Amino acid sequence: MADHTTPSDLERELGIDQKRIRHYLRQRYGNLPAYTDNWHLNPRATEDVRLHFHAEAEALRASGALLPPPSEPDESPALFRDATGSTTYDAEGNLVYLPSAEELRDELQRRPLSE
Repeated sequence: MADHTTPSDLERELGIDQKRIRHYLRQRYGNLPAYTDNWHLNPRATEDVRLHFHAEAEALRASGALLPPPSEPDESPALFRDATGSTTYDAEGNLVYLPSAEELRDELQRRPLSE
């Protein structure tokens, strides 16, 4: 039974960036299936992440260190921002971001008209 723990939940609990948690999950368990684009972990996978990052999380707590704030401006690819579109996999198994209708409209408005 899934307890629906997400990398975001574990980031708040452990103080480890959720991007690193997702990277570890992909290394350990492979890519998400094509029908989903969110990690919802069962208790075993959740405990596996906690054990893997335990020493680092304890060191962060002991030092009082917090996660650094995101750099300004946000230079991360759209896939890693708060996505309004969705993600899927192509034929080779690569993660592909599908922009929302609003993002497509905005992109078309930013493009200069060709003469």
